[in-house]
Amino acid sequence: MFISYLNCDSPNANANANASVNASSNASSNGSSNPSAEQRVWGMERLLHAVREEFQTEDENEEDDAEHSDCDSSTSSSAAEAAKSGQRLKCSACQLVAHINCIPYVNEKPTLLCKPTYRDVGIRQYREQTTTHHHWVHRKMEKGKCKQCGKAVQSKLFGSKEIVALSCAWCHEIYHNKDTCFNQEKIGEECRLGNYAPIIVPPSWIVKLPNKGNFKSSIRVSNKNAATGSSAAGAGGGTAAGAPGGPGGPGGPGGKGKKQTQRRQKGKDEKKGEPRAFIVKPIPSPEVIPVIVFINPKSGGNQGVKLLGKFQHLLNPRQVFDLTQGGPKMGLDMFRKAPNLRVLACGGDGTVGWVLSVLDQIHPPLSPCPAVGVLPLGTGNDLARALGWGGGYTDEPVGKILREIGMSQCVLMDRWRVKVTPNDDVCDDHMDRSKANVPLNVINNYFSFGVDAHIALEFHEAREAHPERFNSRLRNKMYYGQMGGKDLILRQYRNLSQWVTLECDGNDFTSKLRDAGCHAVLFLNIPSYGGGTHPWNDSFGATKPTIDDGLMEVVGLTTYQLPMLQAGMHGTCICQCRKARIITKRTIPMQVDGEACRVKPSIIEIELLNKALMLTKCKNGRGDVQVNPLEKLQLNILRITMQQYEQYHYQREMLSKLANKLGQIEIDSQCDLDHVRNMLNAKFRRVHHLSEGIAGLVFRRR
Repeated sequence: MFISYLNCDSPNANANANASVNASSNASSNGSSNPSAEQRVWGMERLLHAVREEFQTEDENEEDDAEHSDCDSSTSSSAAEAAKSGQRLKCSACQLVAHINCIPYVNEKPTLLCKPTYRDVGIRQYREQTTTHHHWVHRKMEKGKCKQCGKAVQSKLFGSKEIVALSCAWCHEIYHNKDTCFNQEKIGEECRLGNYAPIIVPPSWIVKLPNKGNFKSSIRVSNKNAATGSSAAGAGGGTAAGAPGGPGGPGGPGGKGKKQTQRRQKGKDEKKGEPRAFIVKPIPSPEVIPVIVFINPKSGGNQGVKLLGKFQHLLNPRQVFDLTQGGPKMGLDMFRKAPNLRVLACGGDGTVGWVLSVLDQIHPPLSPCPAVGVLPLGTGNDLARALGWGGGYTDEPVGKILREIGMSQCVLMDRWRVKVTPNDDVCDDHMDRSKANVPLNVINNYFSFGVDAHIALEFHEAREAHPERFNSRLRNKMYYGQMGGKDLILRQYRNLSQWVTLECDGNDFTSKLRDAGCHAVLFLNIPSYGGGTHPWNDSFGATKPTIDDGLMEVVGLTTYQLPMLQAGMHGTCICQCRKARIITKRTIPMQVDGEACRVKPSIIEIELLNKALMLTKCKNGRGDVQVNPLEKLQLNILRITMQQYEQYHYQREMLSKLANKLGQIEIDSQCDLDHVRNMLNAKFRRVHHLSEGIAGLVFRRR
């Protein structure tokens, strides 16, 4: 019936893969009836990570591959031939499985297309194809229940080739491979993209640009060159510009200027680089809040490698980016016109800072600026803790993470500029590996100098020398503890207050550092530090710290207080300030957001740079999407007595006539019922006080 099974024609390879239904809807959704090999290669290879990373190796996840693999020993003539075919790889987008040597043959099969992720049409026709159709894939093994009959899908035993189910690669609906459950009409049906439709970038938004030299490309060329040529050639019938003896020709007075102009234009063209292969043309929809995902595969013991494939399977693979392949700039530029855009940064605090710094550098800037969420994959993950996303990813279902991102709230976060200038009043001590500047010039989490920066620097140097020893969070924290114990004995920075001068908002706090005997000084922008500790005591200061109050909390720490932070203790609170100035008299280790180095005697100035839009986890109820202002609703307030309600509760019109009108209230469109009740109670109290005042006035007049 719908069975379409792949057998390789190569004598040395036997490819067996999950087959896609060869429906005309798949071809039409791509904009052409004969899908190109480039599209199939992209779907099978470039979608994923770089060979060996583009396809997930089955040996890495045997349980998952056993679910979808079609290869079996009966199809191979011998074990040697199977070995020649190479290991089996899986497409993250459609979960198709094939031997590594069989991928070229899979790409040539029109019945095995990967799910369409873009529209290969002209720029003017992209709005004509806004419908996404189901992309049905045959499955020999599948988990879940049939949407039609509600029964579980049962796979065949002993390596059977029978297709037991069909599932959509977009919405992930599952049907039995039976006439009673799946019929031909479902092949051409429109797909609603499933549970994650609000955050999926529809394929109709992404348009492939024509190749250079293509007819569709040539019609988009600017008319400036043609207009210039025609005006120059037709100016009174004189010699055309660029001709011998003319004003722009080799023998004319403008020849030299023409060559210089050509050189400048050539330099500009080289700076522009290669043209973009794809462009995003969003079709406005209030229901779509697209999320682009940036993943650092090296974070968190290589957890990012597994998450990359999972996100590509659940979302449009073109909205998921590997940060090791060019960084976040390409993705942000591509989706700059997407409305209500949100960004999910999967990695440590450094990954989040990278994304925020690229947002600062993009010109022209994105308007409105997208909100940034965090999936913590690093070691400390202090920013993720401050925003409510937890201290680390613990193999939670990716679907749960996507739902939380869709329900998250938008908040502002202060970001601070660090300016470092040499201290010319002090001679350089020429310490080894010292630098003239800090690693980062923008503070998102915290800035510190002293013993804690020394520990972070030693950890960084040890990881650079032996990266294989630092492949888990537990080992990393154990190394931090070991270095902290070493400094507890040596007390190298007991004279720190004699080496620095601290000024906050124009006031000198150096004496306070000396009285407290500080070995380290922290400037906190967020409450979390060092993997979840809280050095600042909220009872100190005029206001409780928040991430958007425009203030930094300055805390002094001794070597003894550092380990006590893990037990819930606090440091010595110095002050809250809007500007800070630090003058150092010798080389001191400093760190910005965990990136440490030794800085020569310098003058460091810290001041507010801007406020970033971040996503915080919503704990109770539905989150409010604050990227665009919420719609306001006007509600009329009518009051009736309990007796009237009991007598006419079935007659709504009668209740409306008997009710007393108390006025109107304005609420947000996503306001919950408890909030409305509180507003009504406040309204009743004002009406009650007003009525008592009127009654007293009438009584006095009588």
